[in-house]
Amino acid sequence: MLNVEDTAMKTTGPPSQFSLQTSSLFIVPPISGRGNINEIMSRFGGADNLRNAVNQLQLLLYAT
Repeated sequence: MLNVEDTAMKTTGPPSQFSLQTSSLFIVPPISGRGNINEIMSRFGGADNLRNAVNQLQLLLYAT
């Protein structure tokens, strides 16, 4: 498994800051099939946990 802290040092960073309020990520399939933003947040244990998961995913996706 990749260490996020190590990956963060090798990344150029995501193209923009993620925002739960403005993200269209939650209105397109297949994610929209998992529920609305509030339902998805509750699956992660709240907004902070969801934001952290998305930020970690961005670090891994944009690692060089």
